[in-house]
Amino acid sequence: MSLTNYNLEVLAPAGDFEAVVAAVQNGANAVYLGQKELSARQHAKNFDKDDLAAAVSYCHARDVKVFQTLNTLVFDTQLNDAFNCITTACECNVDAFIVQDLGLLSMLHQVCPTVPVHASTQMAVHTVMGAQLLKDLGVKRVVLARELSLEQIKEISLTVDIETEVFVHGALCMSVSGQCYISSMIGTRSGNRGNCAGTCRLPFTSTGAPANDLSLKELCLASHIDELKDAGVTSIKIEGRMKRPEYVAAASKVYSNANLNLDYDLDTLQAVFSRSGFTDGYLSNQLGEDMFGIRQREDVMAATNKMLKALENTYKKEVGLVPLAMQLTLKKDQIVTLTATDNHGNTATASSDIPELALNKSATQESLSTSLSKLGGTLFKAGAITCLIDDGLAFPVSKLNELRRFVCEEITAKRECLVPTDLAPSFTMPQKTMQKAGFSLRARFERVSQIPFERMRDLEFIIVPIDEVCDNHAKLLQFKDKVIIEPYRAMFMTEQDNFKKLSKLKEQGFTMIYANNLAHIKMGQDLCMTIFGGAYLNCGNSLATKQFQDIGVTDMTLSFEMSIETAKRVYADMPLGLFLYGYLPLMLLKNCPIKNQFNCNSCNSNKNLTDRMGMQFKIICNRQKYSELLNCNPLYMADRLHEVAPLSFGILYFTTEHMSQCDNVISEYQDRTPAYGSFTRGLYYRSV
Repeated sequence: MSLTNYNLEVLAPAGDFEAVVAAVQNGANAVYLGQKELSARQHAKNFDKDDLAAAVSYCHARDVKVFQTLNTLVFDTQLNDAFNCITTACECNVDAFIVQDLGLLSMLHQVCPTVPVHASTQMAVHTVMGAQLLKDLGVKRVVLARELSLEQIKEISLTVDIETEVFVHGALCMSVSGQCYISSMIGTRSGNRGNCAGTCRLPFTSTGAPANDLSLKELCLASHIDELKDAGVTSIKIEGRMKRPEYVAAASKVYSNANLNLDYDLDTLQAVFSRSGFTDGYLSNQLGEDMFGIRQREDVMAATNKMLKALENTYKKEVGLVPLAMQLTLKKDQIVTLTATDNHGNTATASSDIPELALNKSATQESLSTSLSKLGGTLFKAGAITCLIDDGLAFPVSKLNELRRFVCEEITAKRECLVPTDLAPSFTMPQKTMQKAGFSLRARFERVSQIPFERMRDLEFIIVPIDEVCDNHAKLLQFKDKVIIEPYRAMFMTEQDNFKKLSKLKEQGFTMIYANNLAHIKMGQDLCMTIFGGAYLNCGNSLATKQFQDIGVTDMTLSFEMSIETAKRVYADMPLGLFLYGYLPLMLLKNCPIKNQFNCNSCNSNKNLTDRMGMQFKIICNRQKYSELLNCNPLYMADRLHEVAPLSFGILYFTTEHMSQCDNVISEYQDRTPAYGSFTRGLYYRSV
């Protein structure tokens, strides 16, 4: 059955107040914006308290919602800032919060439980179980990963009783959002903390010839709106809080018109901003070279001053958006009254003089209605107009205009009035708890053939990908009390396959799961397995560890975007650890950049990308049809274990190493061997 008899919410970006106006006047139903702190777009102008109040007042007066972004990861030192941001937003009566950090989700539920929370695309939700877990956590809406096909979007939207939001236009990150660490590891600018340097837009080549093999074209799904309606989507989202208001105007108009099945102008939108054109590759499941593009000179020159001025003019004058019903009473020997009522029941009444007897032309329903309908320059458009008039009377147009202006101003003031959201009377930050004594080493292996089994006594646990456990279950069964199963980080249409394999392994005696995605936690819950939290859950504060513990996680590998000192500040009543070795994955990729130049047979997962500095980043792929970009140098901390010791464990993360190399590394960490060769300390002594 078609669902296309309803309209989607058109959600537009706003980096400043002018962009808010541009979005609203061009048909957006909602805008999303950030305060100066804790916004995923720290380089946008963003909003202080007065700006935010003005934006919400402006939008609410015009029946447009405002969503406050808190979509960054926070550390313990920022929890008070987060509380202040939430308080400010509630004082300004925002309509919802968009969050990435489960710690902030917990804070929001405690501080302002009546305000809806939307899960950011930074949570990397791309499966039914991931969306279901968020629903269980009280989230109203999930912003789905941008890499989903239409079939995958439909599966989630029609299976889980949660609103879904889909990006339909704007920049595409090469990595799955929330799973990109290249900007932070190379330049200490974390995309997860709102400070991405756009490293993927720089030159990277797989062949040695000049290329930008990590740069995708701009997303454009304007021609797919009816399909998204049929898929059960609630909201369509435009990317671009760092783009100019003219872009916001053009994009809002295109998607507002497409939503209403009206003609739309993609040429102007492409001229305002594109990277070698547009792509719908993920939605249509047509991956490959056609999705890649960069910002070229002709793209920059396409937006003429005349075009930008025309777009600016679309929001410089008020477009009447709110229907206003009016009733005029014009009776002999009675004062003239005008009562107006808006679509929310707000009313205003204005009175004037007693009408005069007409000397020439009498006032009529038509003439009075025509004058009252002149609402230009206000936020109103004419609704039903009723005139109760006696024959033979006249009333000056100037005085009628005064009455109309008065009721419009009165109702506008009522609509613009902000009613603060009620807050919880108090909020208590988590208290420090004692970490468990002792420090242990664990190891994660890409393949069973890498495992030096004689070293098992030196390792508390080993983490092994699910298919490797399935293929080698007999060999690993004797170590079942040490084997933690790692489902695949990306499960595009393979979630049920992963779940069935996990269920079978549970029956065979394997009881532990390593969760790198929210869906993995749901799997562990459903199968009553012991859940170990992975680093790619991006846990970095004490509220988050508590939230994860409350949903069944028994210990946590903290984010490797933290310094060691920051990690030590995290409070938890469970073991905490860090990655301490490895060519760490910096990107999670659905669209393989190597495949554009080499077929899979000639690649054999043995190709690199080279950056402009000559550094080589290896690409590895797996059976689940996604790939990962590894760091150019290995993280090495064997000689710094004493600094990590207040935590409970460290993980040696093996990817491309041979068994002998794995054996050597384990030995080096046992002996605390000094660093040598090319290596990195990651972000453990830097700040992001």
